[in-house]
Amino acid sequence: MDPRLEAIVEKMLDKCILDGRYQQAIGMAIECRRLDKLEEAITSSDNIHATLSYCINVSHSFVNLREYRREIAFDLVENEHQAFLLNLKNLLSGPKSQPLEPAQQGSAASESGQAGNATASEDVQMTEGSQVSNQDVQEADPNETAYAERSDLLILKTIKQSVEMRNSVCHSATIYSNAIMHAGTTVDTFLRENLDWLSRATNWAKFSATAGLGVIHRGHLQQGRSLMAPYLPQTGAGGGGSPYSEGGLGLAALGTADENIFDEIKTVLYTDSAVAGEAAGISMGLLMVGTASDKAAEMLAYAHETQHEKIIRGLALGIALTVYGREEEADTLIEQMTRDQDPILRYGGMYALALAYSGTANNKAIRQLLHFAVSDVNNDVRRTAVLALGFVLYSEPEQTPRIVSLLSESYNPHVRYGAALAVGISCAGTGLSEAISLLEPLTSDVVDFVRQGALIAMAMVMVQINEASDSRVGAFSQFWYWYPLIYFISLSFSPTAFIGLNYDLKVPRFEFLSHAKPSLFEYPRPTSAPTTTSAAKLPTAVLSISAKAKARASKKEADQKANAEKKSHPGQNLLLALILEKGNPLVDTPAEKKAEHEPSFEILINPARVIPAQEKVIKFLEESRYSPVKSASSGFVLLKDLRPTEPEVLSLTDAPSSTGSAPGGSTTGQQGSASSMAVEEEPQPPQPFEYTS
Repeated sequence: MDPRLEAIVEKMLDKCILDGRYQQAIGMAIECRRLDKLEEAITSSDNIHATLSYCINVSHSFVNLREYRREIAFDLVENEHQAFLLNLKNLLSGPKSQPLEPAQQGSAASESGQAGNATASEDVQMTEGSQVSNQDVQEADPNETAYAERSDLLILKTIKQSVEMRNSVCHSATIYSNAIMHAGTTVDTFLRENLDWLSRATNWAKFSATAGLGVIHRGHLQQGRSLMAPYLPQTGAGGGGSPYSEGGLGLAALGTADENIFDEIKTVLYTDSAVAGEAAGISMGLLMVGTASDKAAEMLAYAHETQHEKIIRGLALGIALTVYGREEEADTLIEQMTRDQDPILRYGGMYALALAYSGTANNKAIRQLLHFAVSDVNNDVRRTAVLALGFVLYSEPEQTPRIVSLLSESYNPHVRYGAALAVGISCAGTGLSEAISLLEPLTSDVVDFVRQGALIAMAMVMVQINEASDSRVGAFSQFWYWYPLIYFISLSFSPTAFIGLNYDLKVPRFEFLSHAKPSLFEYPRPTSAPTTTSAAKLPTAVLSISAKAKARASKKEADQKANAEKKSHPGQNLLLALILEKGNPLVDTPAEKKAEHEPSFEILINPARVIPAQEKVIKFLEESRYSPVKSASSGFVLLKDLRPTEPEVLSLTDAPSSTGSAPGGSTTGQQGSASSMAVEEEPQPPQPFEYTS
């Protein structure tokens, strides 16, 4: 590089720092890869926390190379806050003692678990040796509590009555709906009330019904083991279901990259059994997820050797899982898969692109996917390429409808289906009006599976949206290959809540403000059962001559009465006419009654239901005893007690039990209870007694 050009850039950087234009200096330093100037700009700023936040946002938004982002993150951690991290480590390792004086905390940036710890911005009291026991973690873990249960069982009953139950696909769909609606709630009322109907399940439907119990009792380990005991092998894996235990093994060892487990699964793969091999291929990917391991080359080689499409498909998905989040590190493997002659491996290459660049909105990945969406000769590849856009763009949902709008009008139904699900994945839970407008025409598509995909996507977009937010809520996938994979969606579910935690990781009771009308974020209204109507009486046949005679007689009688009333009460008739025309001023009609005024805000009580769209209107009250350590509107939020000498009132005082009610959300009735339908405890034996005749 010309030293004169380098000197000009150096002067510009120094001038920006001297003039206090730290954001411009940070942008230039990142662009020029001058981490020394980046550090200087941050340390020189008056508000280090705000400057760090700006730096992190710029890095995530504009730095495409993953390795360079990691360098920036490591530089921030090592140079700026290493002392704080060491102090924190020392505090957490000693014996418990009296609280120390408040110590100034900084912030530390990290790259998705690769670079270090998260941020903390204000003064916080730390107790030397504050150790969190397993019991404390369990008490604070929402997975061990029954979530607020607001599902609508009438919907399930209506589905059950509407579809043809002799069709195993419809039977399975109803079971899937029940499991997803009640994921993590322990509420299996629908299954218990329909045991006879459930017993008709065969093949995959029986498999899905049993697996659905695991989804419903997700996170409730103790009672879950008791509930699932009859379905688990008592003496190790064996029998007809043993191939699926290999898939379960991959899920149990998710992301561990254990070599011994990989070799065990590989042994199953090399038996060349179609069903077991497909499970083994997916299991390998789950085991090596996000590692970019060299094992992917072995998997790709065997995919070229085997003749079973099921095994090739399982391996293709498994290979895609190994490059999750690896971005440019995965480019070589993606290039191999997307240029392969086997369409199933190209299909896996689309998923590899989706997972490697998930949430990055990377322009290079988007261009590649669009290219395959319009040029590949295989419908599976084209459909998956469009669908993969949803994964890449989920961090910028507003862009997705614009990018796939033309694809949603494609002549190819597979492309239209992919466009629908891309919008559903990217815009899930946003209620984005543009997304709904794009999906509405597809719900009346001429092809059945496109309509199905559009309805699924519509449901994903409208998650946690009610009619007050979008009136179209009230008007309201084709599953290829391996049906049981649908339950993987439950792994992405998480409670939408604000849970404030105090110094001891307990949940104190206090109020905070949602500065919006309660109706905007309340639960959707439950469906109501259709009212029974009495059978309509059939009209009696009447001769036309008789009808005309009766009509003339009744008209003549009415005219005579009207003339008599006019002669006797002329003023009264005039008053009656005025009332009929303008209404009685002495009587309030229902139309004139004023509608009940809805408040413009809502007071919530910790812990409370707070959905993503609601986060921007959450405010802490000025007179509140607690304030957040770091500005946050949802999830677990650490609180600073501004009046530590006063006694605390806790919302959750005991360890959560699976049979208790989940904490409510607000003073307007956001209270929910979740009944435990698991195995009930045995009653206590009676006291000793003597029997006398």
